[in-house]
Amino acid sequence: MVRRDDFLAAVYRNLANGHEVRAVTASEHLDRHPPRMTIELAPGSWGAGGDDGMWLNERTAWTWRRLWLLEDRFWNVAPLALALPEALPVLAQAARELLLAEASDWQFIITTGAVTDYAERRFTQHAADAELLVGVLEDASRGAVIPAQARGICDELQRRDSLFPDLLPRIAAALGRSGAGRDFLMAPRSVVLHGHFYQPPRENPWLGYVEAEATRHRSTTGTGRVEQECYRAVTAARIPDAFGSHRPHHQHARAISFDFAPPSWSGWRRRRRRPITRCWTRTAGAGSGSGSATRSPRPTIT
Repeated sequence: MVRRDDFLAAVYRNLANGHEVRAVTASEHLDRHPPRMTIELAPGSWGAGGDDGMWLNERTAWTWRRLWLLEDRFWNVAPLALALPEALPVLAQAARELLLAEASDWQFIITTGAVTDYAERRFTQHAADAELLVGVLEDASRGAVIPAQARGICDELQRRDSLFPDLLPRIAAALGRSGAGRDFLMAPRSVVLHGHFYQPPRENPWLGYVEAEATRHRSTTGTGRVEQECYRAVTAARIPDAFGSHRPHHQHARAISFDFAPPSWSGWRRRRRRPITRCWTRTAGAGSGSGSATRSPRPTIT
């Protein structure tokens, strides 16, 4: 039997040794076999109906009207704010709140009806915070001094929403400011990792039970295999620091955001998988704010 990690390599070796089928790129195939007909693809495959109706409809139109106005205000004031050193922290935080308000999950959740109140509250919160900061920038662009209260609000929001640390060079580059391209390339880059930890049901939908799998090893269920090879391995991982010492188990999990869907988390709690649950619950409350855990549209660890 071909090992799963060698499957693609075995496929291409067999293709190379055969004569009836050979591997080519899509462009090579089109060059040799020009298309004789065209098809019209749907805008997407994620939303129901293959169009944008999951995001833009009567229930979500109010979010887009608010976003369009907010985006216009932000980009109108951004060039002036970039020239004011004291306004730069406010500009960066306004951009963070705007990006969070623009997350497409809010409209998707509102349309599905799953925790609609949560999605509406999060969208309204980030939009209102962005509007407040943009208003401060508009006043500053007209010569007003940024008040201490506004600075305090900005600092508080930065502690709550501290993602995207390199936004200012990106804003400058988007505006085409002189030297922005060079500054953007030299700016520190960030990689944002999010773990959506969810193990779907393994039952065969036609047979109603979990079939045997050759790669399941000693575990009798697919969920057990995922737990052993993924979550327990991550939980037991050790990361050495600059002095060669190993940090506590849960430290490495602080570098990502994550959420757990019910099947995995409730199963660990029921089977008393304390090393796993202890690792992630400690991480959930670590650091400032609410830690690395985020809320899932379904009941989960938060």
